[in-house]
Amino acid sequence: MSIQSKDHSESVISEINVTPLVDIMLVIFIVFLIALSSIKINSNIHLPKDISSGNTKEHFNVNVSIDSQGNLFLNNKSISPSKFVNTMQEMKVSHPDLVVHVSGDENAKFENVSQMIKACQTAGINKIKFLTQAPQKK
Repeated sequence: MSIQSKDHSESVISEINVTPLVDIMLVIFIVFLIALSSIKINSNIHLPKDISSGNTKEHFNVNVSIDSQGNLFLNNKSISPSKFVNTMQEMKVSHPDLVVHVSGDENAKFENVSQMIKACQTAGINKIKFLTQAPQKK
């Protein structure tokens, strides 16, 4: 006794069922991820110590300010942009560990600030810090 369809045709189904293949691949992928995360990789990396603790070297600090009109101040004394580069180069020669602290008026143009930073870079200064006010707590 064989089961036959009503149309009496014996056609072969030639489709591949992809669902079990995808299920197996996902299970293998999850097993791989779990196995990979559990493997401890031995590496000889020695992390640097915190420089803020212990002996820290004092740097020579210079305060540079820019007001809302674009005027430049070096240690609270007005200076022209043309003299600024030469003065910073002289300071860099006498103090190789020179750090520039930049404070700018909130209404100062960014163009003026970027010109001052470029002038510091031209003078060979690569340590520039920006000073801001902490937000007031409500």
